Order: sequence, then structure tokens, then C-alpha cells
Amino acid sequence: MNNVDDLVGCEDSKGAATGIPDFPVTTTETVHQCSPVSFGINPPVIDCATKDQNPQTYHGSLGATNWYLKKYGKSALHGLFLYPSDLKSAKNSQVPAFTSQQRAGIKQDETFDVSGRAPQSAYTPFVQAMKDSGATYARSGLNDAGVIALRKEAKIQGVNTVKVWDCSLQCYDKDLVSSDNAADTEGQYVWIPFIPFEEASTNKAETNFLKYIGKDKADGFSLQAYASGLFLRDVVKKIGDNNGVTRKAVLETAPTITKFNADGMLGDVNVGQHVPSPCYALLQIKSGKFVRVFPTKKGTLDCSPNNLYTIKMDLS
Repeated sequence: MNNVDDLVGCEDSKGAATGIPDFPVTTTETVHQCSPVSFGINPPVIDCATKDQNPQTYHGSLGATNWYLKKYGKSALHGLFLYPSDLKSAKNSQVPAFTSQQRAGIKQDETFDVSGRAPQSAYTPFVQAMKDSGATYARSGLNDAGVIALRKEAKIQGVNTVKVWDCSLQCYDKDLVSSDNAADTEGQYVWIPFIPFEEASTNKAETNFLKYIGKDKADGFSLQAYASGLFLRDVVKKIGDNNGVTRKAVLETAPTITKFNADGMLGDVNVGQHVPSPCYALLQIKSGKFVRVFPTKKGTLDCSPNNLYTIKMDLS
């Protein structure tokens, strides 16, 4: 959303501009990230107190970056970063994270902007650039289809130097491990902010989610949409009196919930105060399956504060 006037100014039955409680999975446009009625399960990366400053301050998750650097060596990883280009806000939502990864020690050889609708043929020059540089790392911020196209093109061109094919939530999708794609995506790293579905038996809420949504429809985004519903449930419970559950009461109560984990599916997230979580689990595609890599204990997440970055940039 690039205009939140109606969302924020919606009147109640008495004509007061109360607003509509909004519980998105994630936001990209600055005005939506900083909307006073919006509470994302993935909090915004911008520090909204700095949105009118130059530069602004951004906070977010580095995901498995530190693990990669520890395993492969701080000087060993260099390569490709791909940004989604269809919306400026979509790209800008990833610039702080990608830049922070580079400052942490992953050297950028090449970077390209690419449409989410781009066919596999569009990836030919990107992969050629990887071959020319002997890239050992590749990160795509595009959807799962874009990541699959990158991996297929890399296989066709014989790229064999990459140690880390890196991806986050969007790659936790059955398409990556389907019979059509698994041979091409073998070795893909995927880090997610919740307990993997393969370990749902360790968490009652996730077991129920898979039971009622259906395993064939479950992915990272649908689980987080479900978690958004659980956040609203927790707000209503905290209000207590059903007669008191008004939009005004919901909007006054949501900021007070600062330790939310969707009944243990997520690591603790300060949704109420818009603070990103450091928590993640790292998986890798092996023989057509998502396999836990780190932390090694089933049903756990790594929540080290070192997984977060803070960076100043002028993006808004």
C-alpha cells in the first residue's frame, strides 16, 4: 500500500477517525511500514522514528549470514545479488539486508535488478557474470520461480563454484523440491523464521495449522498469515471483555504485545513495537527434501542478537 489515508482515517460509528486494525504478514512501502494501525508479523525494517531523516535507520535479520561466514570463511564468499525490480519499494525493502550481508563479509561481484516475471532466458547474463567471477555465493530476493530459473540456468551453463545458494522465506515452497525442479535446486540453503513443517510434531499449533490448511497448501507465507490471525486472537484475549472489543481497543492493545511467538511456531517477535526478530532455522535441499542444518536440535530456532543488523541508508 502506498497510501494509507483511508486505513488510518476510517471513522467509527460515532464519526471519530479511529482507523482499521491491519495485521499484514509484511510491508514494503514506507507509509505502510510506518502506519500507526499496522502490525506486521514480520515488522518493518525501517525505524519509523527516522523515516523523515536523511539517512534513515534500518533494522532487520541477517538470517544465516554469520553461519555461512563461519562455515566457509569470511574471505571465501563472493558473488551475485539479485533484486526484484517491479516495484521500487520491493527492492528497497531488501537493500538494507543485502548491504549488511556485504558489510559482514560476503563480497558483491555483481548485482542486477530483475522482474519477477522474467523468463529463464533473462538469467543468462547473470549466470555468465557468475562464471566470469568464479562466484561462490548467490542470493536472489525474487520469488520462488525466479530462484528456480536462476538455478536451472546455472546448471545449463555448468556453474560449479557456488558454495552457498542463499534464499529466505520465499524458497520454503514445495515447487523447489518438486520432481521437476529438485535436481536443479539441490543444495539450496533456505532460512525461515518458524519451526519447519517437517518438525510440526514438536509444536501443537503448527500441527493444527497443517491439519486444517492442508499440507498441499502450506508454505511460509500461509503459515505467517495464520500467525497474524493468532496475533489478533491474543489482542482480543488481552482486551478481555467481548463487549469491549472495538477497533479503538484493538489499536490501543496491539502495541502492548511485545513478545509474540504464535504459540511457539515463531521465535519471539516484538510485533507491538515493530522490532524485527533475530530468530531463524536454516534448511538445505537434499535429495528433494528440506533438511535441517542449523541449529541442529529439532524444533528449535537460533535467536542470537548477532543475527540482526542496524544500518543507516537514504532510501525513503
